[in-house]
Amino acid sequence: MTVLANLNRHIVLAVRDRLPIILEERGETTFSLQMVRLNQALTGRQGEKLARYIRHHYPVALIDESQDINGAQAIMIESIYLPKKKGKVADNDKQSATKKASHEFLLLVGDPKQAIYGFRGGDVANYNYMKAQFDKSTLWTLDINRRSNAGVINALNCWFGMADATTGENKLAQLGAGIYYQHIKAAKPENLSWFNEPDAHSTTLVTEVLSAQPVSVLHLPYDKDKELEYDEHEITARHIATLLSSDQTLKGKPIQPSDIGVLARTKKDLKRVEDELVKLNVPTLTTSDVSIFETIMAEDVAALLSAMLYPYRHDMINRVLTSHLYGLSIKNIKAMMTDHESGITEGSSTTSSHSHNSNSKDTSVNEATDNKKSYQDFITYLKEGAQRWQHFGILSALHYLLDKNPIQPQGVWQALAARPEGDRHIMDLRHVMDILAQYGLGMGEHELLAWFRQNIDAAPNSDWAKQYPLPTESGVQLMTIHKSKGLEFPIVYVLGMGDASRKSGNKEDYGLYLYNAQQAPSALVHKSTEVYHSIDSESTGNQRRFSSLKGSATTEDYYTNIETREDFDELRRLGYVAFTRASFMSCCEILTIKRI
Repeated sequence: MTVLANLNRHIVLAVRDRLPIILEERGETTFSLQMVRLNQALTGRQGEKLARYIRHHYPVALIDESQDINGAQAIMIESIYLPKKKGKVADNDKQSATKKASHEFLLLVGDPKQAIYGFRGGDVANYNYMKAQFDKSTLWTLDINRRSNAGVINALNCWFGMADATTGENKLAQLGAGIYYQHIKAAKPENLSWFNEPDAHSTTLVTEVLSAQPVSVLHLPYDKDKELEYDEHEITARHIATLLSSDQTLKGKPIQPSDIGVLARTKKDLKRVEDELVKLNVPTLTTSDVSIFETIMAEDVAALLSAMLYPYRHDMINRVLTSHLYGLSIKNIKAMMTDHESGITEGSSTTSSHSHNSNSKDTSVNEATDNKKSYQDFITYLKEGAQRWQHFGILSALHYLLDKNPIQPQGVWQALAARPEGDRHIMDLRHVMDILAQYGLGMGEHELLAWFRQNIDAAPNSDWAKQYPLPTESGVQLMTIHKSKGLEFPIVYVLGMGDASRKSGNKEDYGLYLYNAQQAPSALVHKSTEVYHSIDSESTGNQRRFSSLKGSATTEDYYTNIETREDFDELRRLGYVAFTRASFMSCCEILTIKRI
């Protein structure tokens, strides 16, 4: 085990040291590497001057979702906007320092109860530390919820703890070290029919299926002598089907599948619920796992960008002409090229003969070619797009090209709309244009094309690259709780929260430690204690997840136990996020079968 631990430490350190060098040799970088380089500069000899320079140019900083920042981001924020006071300010400099400070403003916007991204490096301890640096008079708390109605809010206030409970005694409200649910008020009244109608509670449907409370539990009890007739996935699907087939209303209208969201910890649970809903003829809508870079529109736009940059390459031009954007067949293109090479202009008999010899599928395209533009006109059209790209940016070029169409009477948008799956292509095309506009800032034409093609080859699966659903697509929405953060559903079903929190893997056996304070280049370090609840959140900092060197562990499984406890706290926060997605009703599915 010692040999394996030493090997793992060696690999971790080698990768950390070599990867930046390899990337720089290849002329590549990553966001993480850029952050590392910036922090190295900020903590170096000229770090204070660099921090002053950045504050001068960016005196106001707003950090949204600040509860999810990682260690490197926390170092940057601390170094620039929370500099440590070293020594006393000279008397003649006090007035100047006070004047400068008044022009600098750091605003942290965050909710530690929604810190659920520990698996990708987010550490709420960073937020708690920085929050502790501010005077209490500068802390603003929002206590009015404008998403959920009064019934949901009142139920959640009771679920997590009463308003007058002290934080020391209110264990149900504790969602982590120094993190507590707070009593809130609702801005919306109740709108579900059976909550408002006096006689609704006496109906069989409400008595046997629908809860009279907006937050409830669908409980499947455990009986070792009996086998359950339905599992949690079937019960959820049947409950949803019953609700949809009832005469209950939402805001005076019948409840629709699109009003319902099913949230789970794993995709496996979502798939099983989806299968059951399909059996009951209930339409579903899952969050797409398809990257926009995997779509045909991404390939077609890449071909269009290449043709703009290389208008003398007939192979690239022909690839664009056969794309979904222009839709010509090989026969059409050969006819256009023959006319182009022989110098025959539009309206000639040669072009017309090609039209009569083509099949019926291409007839309309050929007729448009006969009467519209030649191959040379298409080249000119691409060159104009390239000029606009160079002088006004990629969006200007694409809008020019897509609004026109030299080989058809209507523009590219109109032609796409008339094609099968035209709505899907148009949605994907707009998404691709948004990405190019956002990430193309500051990039040259060839650099942007290389970046775009690199993403097509790698097909990133991040949220920003996920294919958008069509507005016309409707059904019960199924997604993981992590993906649902920030979204809202009138009615929510939550699965998987009854499972026990797993013990963290013992990385200590492999020489990898998550809570090392010895490498901290910053003052933000974690002051470990043996008793978890005695951890001072104000001294918790951004180096807790540096690994590979053993810290000050005093007991076996010391680091593992800390990580296990924090995973449990994050699971409770995950439940908080899931329950608060509902604006009118939330049902939690709990199965109390003993897991073996």
